[in-house]
Amino acid sequence: MRRVEKVVIYKFLTDICLNLGMATKAKWMFMPGQHWFYARRKKADKVTALRERDGDNCWLCGHKMRFGGIPNIGKAATVEHLQPLSKGGNGKMDNLALCHLGCNKHLKNFDRAHKEKMRVSRKRD
Repeated sequence: MRRVEKVVIYKFLTDICLNLGMATKAKWMFMPGQHWFYARRKKADKVTALRERDGDNCWLCGHKMRFGGIPNIGKAATVEHLQPLSKGGNGKMDNLALCHLGCNKHLKNFDRAHKEKMRVSRKRD
């Protein structure tokens, strides 16, 4: 296919998407049958279960987390693997904890024993 044909097809599809009504466009973009829809729901269920188990405080520093609003702020809740997947960890609930986004970045890819030491030293502050 030549470049001109690709540009015309892209323009045609873009125009179709823009001409759809907002409700139709939203239905078309967010179909429940898509894989990412179920992955997002599964992650939300894990976060809910972890919240019920551990509460609303960060695993590392113990401060409150934000569960609504902007997902990339420093106090947003993220799921942390205590034993990293690259070092033999798994995705089961006993290996997961909720952390702030910033705290999760500090934990990096360390093993569970090192993360526990970091937690103890952080709690003393």
